[in-house]
Amino acid sequence: VSRFGMFPVSATLDHVGILTRTVADGALLFAAVAGYDPKDPTSSRSPVRLDQPGSAASLAGLRIGVPLSYFLDDLDSVVARLMDGALDVLKSLGARLVPVDLPGAEIGNPMASLIIMVEAATVHRRWMSERPGDYAPETLARLETGTHYAAADYRLALCARAELLGRIGDTVFDRVDLLVTPTATVTAPRIDGADLPAGSGFADLVGPVGRCLRLFNVTGLPALALPAGLSANGLPASIQLVGRPYDEATILRVGAAYEEAVGGFAAPPPRPITPDRQRGST
Repeated sequence: VSRFGMFPVSATLDHVGILTRTVADGALLFAAVAGYDPKDPTSSRSPVRLDQPGSAASLAGLRIGVPLSYFLDDLDSVVARLMDGALDVLKSLGARLVPVDLPGAEIGNPMASLIIMVEAATVHRRWMSERPGDYAPETLARLETGTHYAAADYRLALCARAELLGRIGDTVFDRVDLLVTPTATVTAPRIDGADLPAGSGFADLVGPVGRCLRLFNVTGLPALALPAGLSANGLPASIQLVGRPYDEATILRVGAAYEEAVGGFAAPPPRPITPDRQRGST
């Protein structure tokens, strides 16, 4: 998908995400925007299957990999319960759940963090110097962190990306058709606790949220996040389906089947999230 017209954050990791109410709508939008764009020379020329997922009552014969470690480590109890429920749904549709190990999964998050921080600081370097007062203090502090990394560390992180993708392809996708993991290890954080300066709890907040996401951002594998349910305090949890390179069609097909099986994705009822409701409570 072309990035032409986007304001950059991280030149090598930026991508366009589509947010829709249904998987079918997501497939329609993806079909509209996918493909090579001469205005973005980094967009891929590889053909992309753009089939509509339609109704998929059965996933018989499909092999879905479930990571044995890392992604299921340190899960919030609510997320663990909802993840188990999602796996039961996929299994009931005929999919075969295959335990897998993703070699190097644990380095995806810190690798992505380094790359993002350096590249974001590069984008903003001039403005940070000339107009620091135009930034919120917490935003400026986060961006300045990216100026402290050595060029050699950044280069090593870029080289490790390709190696990591090849390792996953060689050891995982020869055994399964796609992966399923939690999207985050916790339910969504409360918005009033999300605006923190670097070094004052910010890492504790974004770590659990990005833990399961960044491996696939840094490797460029296609992923589809789906609602998995709500905690007792009304905060959502999610699962993500991850496919082979350029195989969006498979994850859209599985996502559509899952959506149909759970009766669609209804919006949560409007209710205030008050401070006395603890995140992740059951």
